Amino acid sequence: MKSIIVIPLLLVSLSVFSQQHISLEEARRAAAETNMKLINSRLETESAMEVAASVKNNYYPSVSLDVGLMHAINPLLEISSPGGNLPVYDGNPANLGSASEFAYIPASTTGLLQKLGAASLSVTQPIYVGGKIKMGDELSQMGVDVRRKQEVLFKNDVLLETTRQYWQIVSLQEKEKTIEKYEALLDRLSIQVNDAYKAGLIIQNDVYKLELEQNELALNKSKLANGKRLALLQFANTTGIPFDSSMHLIESVDEYESPEYYKLMDGEGYLDRLSEVQLLEKSIQIQQLQTKLKEADYLPTVAFGLNAFYLSQFEENTGGLNLFGFLSASVPISSHWSGKHDVREMVIKEEIARNNLEDTKKLLQLRSEKSWVDLVEAYKQVLIIEDRIIAANENLRVNQSSYDSSVVTLSDLLEAKALQTQALDDLIEAKAKYKVAIAAYLQYTGK
Repeated sequence: MKSIIVIPLLLVSLSVFSQQHISLEEARRAAAETNMKLINSRLETESAMEVAASVKNNYYPSVSLDVGLMHAINPLLEISSPGGNLPVYDGNPANLGSASEFAYIPASTTGLLQKLGAASLSVTQPIYVGGKIKMGDELSQMGVDVRRKQEVLFKNDVLLETTRQYWQIVSLQEKEKTIEKYEALLDRLSIQVNDAYKAGLIIQNDVYKLELEQNELALNKSKLANGKRLALLQFANTTGIPFDSSMHLIESVDEYESPEYYKLMDGEGYLDRLSEVQLLEKSIQIQQLQTKLKEADYLPTVAFGLNAFYLSQFEENTGGLNLFGFLSASVPISSHWSGKHDVREMVIKEEIARNNLEDTKKLLQLRSEKSWVDLVEAYKQVLIIEDRIIAANENLRVNQSSYDSSVVTLSDLLEAKALQTQALDDLIEAKAKYKVAIAAYLQYTGK
């Protein structure tokens, strides 16, 4: 008997402890660490950092080594000698024209450049390129900054969506409690109604009404369970938390402050804190650098270099090392004719970027003001529905007392309970909406 009792208790205990209890902060942290959109954004930031590190190599000399080997079927160059008698020179110039002795030289052909090896090591250091190297370095660093700002934007969007999904599930959890209370009431009424019907105090129609209400409640309970399961699946996908149908979100919709608690102080600047504004400011700086780079295209470039060259003709066992330095300069001339239009184009793009910044600031300010209006309106809805709850509770109390005294019918009592249940559901939704409105306002004001 003891073993039979202990095993079920152990199973219940394991079920309770295995259930996931998740706070909003834990959910947001999990989303920030595991959301695939954010992971890819961080990888893009790392990619931009690698590009920036690569660009720094432009400050250093460029070194190249070229090696070549050649073996032709026939020599590329042939030198032929016809041969013949060659006067023997006795050292006296007077006897050269009347030499009496000769040396015979046979005809011959000498081939050159059939086997050839060459190696060249070149080192080039730019001296002046119109500032392109420095500007390229700055541009790559700005690319890293832009990726980081975009990463913050992605993170904010994911966290806001996580918050919205979290409070949606919390509201569904609270509605489950409301349904359970309604279900408990109907179960109690079912006993009373059946007893009264058996005693002949009421007609069978009241029994049917109660059964219909129970069937309707069972249908709503099933819909709520399905909706909660889908919401949990979406939540698990967003946060990376493993799906568990028994997952429980522990925050309460009843814990909140009035809108004044979250409101920005008068004169408090917040636009400059927003990543959207910072991104556009970076775009202006990038466009300014692009303009300078375009101007640098029409400036002279100067470079200095060294070259070590080795050439060997293998068949003759000849070869040698040579070293030379060089200084090069390039001055664009004809490109100046169209260059001023190209630079003007970049200046116009700078102006467009500034205009976009000003326009976006206005839109972001409008967004924050709207989020404040939504916040206040959501809070008002909570207060209005709370008044409805008071009236609905009193209406249910009166109808319950009247029903117990046989003054009102079962239909009146069920209607009063339905009104209270609907008011409770509306209050839960209003509070959850207010929670999301708080998160949106804080994000849109840079808090």
